[in-house]
This record gives sequence, C-alpha cells and structure tokens, in this order.
Amino acid sequence: MIVFRLHVAMSRLTRFEEQVIVLPQHPTSTAKNPDHQVIIVPTAATGLSTITRKYPQIISFYWPDKKADGKLQGRLGEGADPKQNTYLSVFKNAVNERLAHYQKTVIDLTCEEQKGFLHCDAALSYTKEDVENKANFLGKLFTRPSSNIPTAPVLINLPTGHLYFLDTGLLFLSVSTRVYLPKKSFSTVYSIIVKDIARAKKGEASAAVCLDTCMSVGEPFFESKISDGKATDSGGQVPTPASLILGFTRIPLRLINEVEQYFKKHEIELCECEQIFYDYDKDQPCTGWSPRL
Repeated sequence: MIVFRLHVAMSRLTRFEEQVIVLPQHPTSTAKNPDHQVIIVPTAATGLSTITRKYPQIISFYWPDKKADGKLQGRLGEGADPKQNTYLSVFKNAVNERLAHYQKTVIDLTCEEQKGFLHCDAALSYTKEDVENKANFLGKLFTRPSSNIPTAPVLINLPTGHLYFLDTGLLFLSVSTRVYLPKKSFSTVYSIIVKDIARAKKGEASAAVCLDTCMSVGEPFFESKISDGKATDSGGQVPTPASLILGFTRIPLRLINEVEQYFKKHEIELCECEQIFYDYDKDQPCTGWSPRL
C-alpha cells in the first residue's frame, strides 16, 4: 500500500538524514504513470560510504504524481483536499515537519523553480584501492609523452547511470549503485576533455568525444566521527574512513560549459585538462592528462 511505503520512509527519518530529494520521472522512462522518485540519503551514506560499506544505503522509491484521493489514508492523509493537495504535497508537508527541527527541508526538483536543473547520463568509476598520495598521483597524470604514461590504480567501472548536479552536491543513480557526494566530500575536480584519434575526421589530429571528471572523495560522516573520537563499528573498533579517486565519465561534451560553471559557482577548485586516446572505447590512451590549451 502507498501509505505503508511512506510510513516506512518516515520511520527512517532522523537527524541523521543528510537529504531527502524528490526527482521528476526520468525522461527516458517508459512507465505508464509519471511517478516521482524519492531519494533518502542517510548522513552515514554520503561520499564513498555506499560503495565501501554494505550499510547504510541510500533509499529510493516512487511516489504518485496525482491529486490526493481516498487511497491516501491514515494520519498522513487526514485533511487532504483533492482540490488543493497532491500526493507529493502531503508527503513534503509530513517530511518537512519531521526535518524542521534539524533546519532541513525536502529538495523538490519537480517544482517550477527547479525546471532546467543540470543532469545527464554518465558512467561511474573509482580506484579499487586507496591511493596513499592522491595529490602526487593526480599530478603525475600531467604528462604528454606516451612512454611516460603512469600505471593507474585498477579502476572499477560501473554501469552507466544518471548524474544530478544539485546545489548541495552530486547525486548519481544507476540500477545497481547510488552515490551522493555533498560538496564537503571533495574540494578539487579535474575536468578532462577526451579526444579520440580513432574518431577523428580526415584532416583532424583527434576528435573531442566527451567530458570526464575526476576527484578525490572521502567519507564525511566517518571522518567527522574519527576527529571526534566517537566512531565505532559493531565490534567496538573505530572504522577507518576510505578515500578513493572517483570519476564521472562520458558526460556529453555539449554540457562542458554548464558542468564547469557548476563547479565554479560552488567554489570548487577546477583543473581544466585534456587527454588524447588512440581509442577511447577500448581504453587505449595516447597521452596522459595535460593542461587544456
């Protein structure tokens, strides 16, 4: 029942919820009913935590996009006026009431004011193991001679999903993985224009095919607990926060200005780079990263 789904979600809302986000149905969805997608992000599931830990995970469910009716029963539906209220307005009112004490509100990306927000298809990848000196590793990628291309850590490549650029951070959703990066979980982004010799037209040295981004990301919740000396797992030990290099790749090249303006607007350091591949689809690099000319 619809009431049960909301009741379960409401029972999970505490001061440890980082964000509650409502998304419009994905444009490519073939669903007959245009339901909204609700995302609940526990604070302990921010940054890398949904990748490196089994629990907690980001919660996702669908919520009807229609006028309030008799099926919206119980306390949450009491007083709902079908002429004025929708399933979404009742949900938001109930959740905002719970979040008000913690100075938070639902982020509603379905409302008129949010139309045109930046989002796109993208792929997610990350290093298999921690890179001890990430600044040094990233710096070494600035090299032109192909013979000097560094051996990068093994990457885990995940299926393509959808990337949302929110005022509060980055949200990535795919069938198997959900990741939310609050802005405090990263401070520098490498924005890399990918050029591909295999796709170049006659007379061109290489063709720009997409935009890749790369950043060093941690686990904000566990990092803060470590600094406070309060984080423990079920065995009473202090868990060590992970810190990996994560990338959102294959971003459409047409969005390069909007993506880079997003990071600049939110005062995130942006390093503008380019990289040439013999064949990008086969992961055959021709050069390392170099400053964009």
